Amino acid sequence: MNNGRILIVEDELLFAVDLANNLESIGYEIVEKVTNGKEALEKAQILKPDLIMMDIKLDGDLSGIDTSQLIKDTLDIPVIFLTAHSDVQTIEEAKLTEPYGFLLKPLRLDEVNSMIKTALHKHQIENKLKESEKRFRDMTDLLPQPVFEVDLDGIVSFANRSFLEYFSLDSVDVKKGINFYSLFPSEMEPQVRANFEKILQGIACVNCEIKVLDKKGNSKFTLFYANRIIHKDAVTGIRGTITDISERIEAERDIRTQKHFFETIFDNSPEAIASTDKNGNIIRVNAKFESLFGFNKDEVLGKNIDELLSPGPLQDEAVRFTQSVVNERMRKSLETKRRHKDGRLIDTIVVGNPVISGNKQVDFTIAIYIDITSRKKTERELKQIHELYQKTIQNANGVPYRLNLESKEYEFVGSGLEEILGLPQKDFNYEYFKNMKQEVIVHDKCDYSTYKEKFRNGELDRYQVDFKFVDHKGRERWISDCSLPVFSYDEREVVESIGVLQDITQRKLIEKQLRLEKNKLQNYLDVAGVIFLSLDVNMNVNLINRKGCKILGLEPHEILGKNWIENFLPPNIRDKIWEFFDHFMNQQIDMFSNDYKRSAQFESKLISKDNVTRNILWNNILLRDENKVITGVLCSGTDITDKVVAEQGVKKLNQILNQKNHDLERIIYVTSHDLRSPLVNIEGFSEELNNDVNLILTEIEQAGSLDELKIRIEKIVKQDIPESIGFIKNSVLKIESLLSALLQLSRLGRQQLDLKVLNMNDLIDSILSTFEYRIKREKIDVRVSNLPECIADAKQINQLFSNLIGNAMKFFHPDRPGEIEIRGRKMEKFSYYYVWDNGIGIKREDQDKIFEIFKRVHNNVNIEGDGLGLSIVRRILEKNHGEIRVESEYEKWTKFTVVLPNIRFEDE
Repeated sequence: MNNGRILIVEDELLFAVDLANNLESIGYEIVEKVTNGKEALEKAQILKPDLIMMDIKLDGDLSGIDTSQLIKDTLDIPVIFLTAHSDVQTIEEAKLTEPYGFLLKPLRLDEVNSMIKTALHKHQIENKLKESEKRFRDMTDLLPQPVFEVDLDGIVSFANRSFLEYFSLDSVDVKKGINFYSLFPSEMEPQVRANFEKILQGIACVNCEIKVLDKKGNSKFTLFYANRIIHKDAVTGIRGTITDISERIEAERDIRTQKHFFETIFDNSPEAIASTDKNGNIIRVNAKFESLFGFNKDEVLGKNIDELLSPGPLQDEAVRFTQSVVNERMRKSLETKRRHKDGRLIDTIVVGNPVISGNKQVDFTIAIYIDITSRKKTERELKQIHELYQKTIQNANGVPYRLNLESKEYEFVGSGLEEILGLPQKDFNYEYFKNMKQEVIVHDKCDYSTYKEKFRNGELDRYQVDFKFVDHKGRERWISDCSLPVFSYDEREVVESIGVLQDITQRKLIEKQLRLEKNKLQNYLDVAGVIFLSLDVNMNVNLINRKGCKILGLEPHEILGKNWIENFLPPNIRDKIWEFFDHFMNQQIDMFSNDYKRSAQFESKLISKDNVTRNILWNNILLRDENKVITGVLCSGTDITDKVVAEQGVKKLNQILNQKNHDLERIIYVTSHDLRSPLVNIEGFSEELNNDVNLILTEIEQAGSLDELKIRIEKIVKQDIPESIGFIKNSVLKIESLLSALLQLSRLGRQQLDLKVLNMNDLIDSILSTFEYRIKREKIDVRVSNLPECIADAKQINQLFSNLIGNAMKFFHPDRPGEIEIRGRKMEKFSYYYVWDNGIGIKREDQDKIFEIFKRVHNNVNIEGDGLGLSIVRRILEKNHGEIRVESEYEKWTKFTVVLPNIRFEDE
C-alpha cells in the first residue's frame, strides 16, 4: 500500500531515519533522505515526490525557509515544516512560504499521518481549482465580447483576448499592471470613476456609455455592462463586458444635427399666436391660430383665452400660468393640452411673453401655441424603440430574440441558434421550445404562466429559467433563457418578451464537479472522529461534519450560517473566546506557546441541544484566499469530556485520600499520645491505692492503740484514697470523651444526607434558644440579621452552627462583655454566613491548624474541649458541598465564613 511518496529533509540523521521508518510502517514511500537545501532541490526535481517534510532550520547556504520558497516557486510540491520550539519570528517567516503545516518535535505518528493526509488532499484540491480556473479563462478567451476584471485599486486583473485586441494591448501590459482608468481620455476619467463607484456600492451600471482610448490613441465609444465582484461577503473588484457602439454614436450625432436644423426652421416658421390683455382677454390672433384651433377671428376676439381653450381641470392650470407671466413679468412656457373648436384636445406648448411698457407695467401678453401632437407620438415610439434596444443590449451575450406573446412567434437576432440548440432557425417554433425541456430551474420563483402579470404589477423586472434537453446528437445540454417584458403603447399590457438564450452546459458541468468535490470533502470530514468546523471572519459557521452535529444534537441546517460563539458556547466563556479569535485572526498567536492568549490550541465547553455540556480541545488553522487574505478559521475539536471527568474524579479522590491519611495520622497520634496520658494517671494512682492499702495493713500490724490506729487510717481513707480515685475518674472521663468524639467523627463519614431547603433564620433561633440561660447570665450581646436559605442536611447544619456559637461563648475575652454577630448574603449558587465574635482571637500562625483533628491552639486548661469540634465542622461542610474560612486578630476578634449551596448539585 502506497499512501504517498515523501522526501525527508533533516540534518539530524537519527531523527530522519526514525521518521522514515515510522512513515514506511503506515504505508508511505520514502523516496530519499537528505540533509541540506541544495540536495533537497536536486532530489525534488528528479524524484518529483508527493510531499516534502523539511526541518525549518538547515545547515548550509539554504535554510529550510529558503528551500521551501524555491520549491514553491518552481516545483509546486507541498511542504510540511518540522521544528523544535522555533522562535516566533522564524515561524512568521516560514508562514510566508505558505507551508501545508507545522509539526513540533518530538513527533506523534498519528498527528504526522493526519497532517500528511490533510496536506496531500489540500494540494489535490488546489490543483483541481487551478485546472478549473484555467478552463474558465480559456473559455472566456473564446468570447467575441471584451471581458475584464478590475481590482479596487483600478488595476486590470484579468482581460480576455477580445479585450486586448479592442484596446491594442497584449498580455504583457496586463501582467505589468495596467491602470484601467488610463484607457479613457482625461476628461472622461471622473465619469468613469463615478460610475464604477456606484457599481462597487451595489448600484448596477448596465448602461454606461464611455469614450475610451486604445494603445494607439484611437477614440472608441463603448457600452459597458458591469457588476461588482463579491468574494466571501467582501467586494473585491468589478467584472464587466464591453460593446463597441462607435457606429451608433456617429449615427445619433447625425440625428442630433438634423434635429437641430429642423428645430431652427420650426422656431422661425409662423406658429399660432394670440395677443391678450393683462386679464387674458383676446386682442388678436394669427392665421395659424385659426387653423390650429378651428376658430375664426370674429369668434375669439374679446373672449377669455383660458376659458376658450382650457376646459375643466385645465382651466385652473391655464389661469395660474397666465397670472405668473403677468405677475412675474417674465417669459414662461408650459407643455399642456388645449381644446380645438370640435372639442378634441391638442398637445401644445404654450410660450407666454409679457409685453412691458415704459412704466414697467405689463400692457398685454403674447402667447405662442406650438402644436406638438406629432412630436409626442414620435417620442412615445422612440421610447419603445430605445427600451427595446437597451434591453436587447443587456442580454447580448448569447442569442437575442423577440417573442410575440399573442402569436407565439420568435424572431432571433444573429445565427447562433443552431450552434446552441443544434436546430436550424427555420425549424424552431414555440411548441418545440416548450416540449424540449426535460428539467427546469426557475430562478425567480415564478411560474411561466403568471410572469406576465408579475411584470405588469411591477413585482418582477426579468424572468430567468435554466433548462436541460437532449440535442439532435444525443448530447445532454443546458440552456439559460433570460427575458424582459415589452409593454403596449398605454403600458397596460405586456405584448412582447425580449431575451437571450445562452449555452451554460459547461458551467453546469463545472458546478456539478464542484458539488461532487464538496460532497467528497464532506464525506472525508464526516468519517473523522473529531469535530471539523469552518468559520468565516465573523465566526459564522460555513461547514461542520457529522461528529460536530452529533455532539450538538442538531442537524446541519440548524447550525450552518449561525454565529458559533453566540449560539453554541456557554455565555460565561464567550468574551474569552472572542478575545482568542481576535488575537488569532490578527496573527498574534504563537502555535507553540503555552500562553492562552497566544496559543492556537485551547479548551472550551460546548452546549448540546439537550443542554449537555461537553469539554472540547480545539486546534485552529487560518484559512486564506488566493490573495493570502484571511477568510476564516478551520477548527478541529476533540471531545475530552471523559478525560476531564476522570481527571477531576482522580483529583477529588486524591484530596479525600490525603485528608483521610492526615486524619488517620492525627488519630494515631491521639491514641499514642493523648490517650497515653490518662492511662499513665490511671496506672500511677492505682499503684497509689495499692500502696495506701498496704500502708493500712502495716499500720494495723504496728498500731499500739486503737485511737492512734484510727487517726492514721482516717487520714489515708479520707484524703489520700479519694484523691487517687478522683484522678482515676477524671482520666477515665477524658478517655471516654476522646473515644466519643472519634466515634462521632467516624459516623459522620457514613451518615446519609437528608438534603432539603433550610430556613436558616428558624434554625439559628432554635440554636440560640439552647444557649438562652448562658446568654442572659453572662449578658452576651447577640445580633442576627436576615439570613438566606440554603440546601443541606438540617441535623448536621444544626450541629455545625451550635459548635461555632458555642466556641464563640467558650473563648470570650475576660476583660470585656461578649458580643456575637451572625449575618448572611446570597450569591448565584451559594449562600454565605458570617459568625463574628469579640473574643480572645486566634494567632495568625494557628489559623491554618484549627480544623485539624484534636488540634487545640489555646492552652488554657480551664477551657473545656477535645480539639475535634472544628474538625467535625469542616467534615460536615465537605459532605454538604460547602466550605469554611476563618479570619482573626489576636486578642480582638474572630470571624468564621460558612459557604453552603442554594442549588442542588448533580452528584447528590
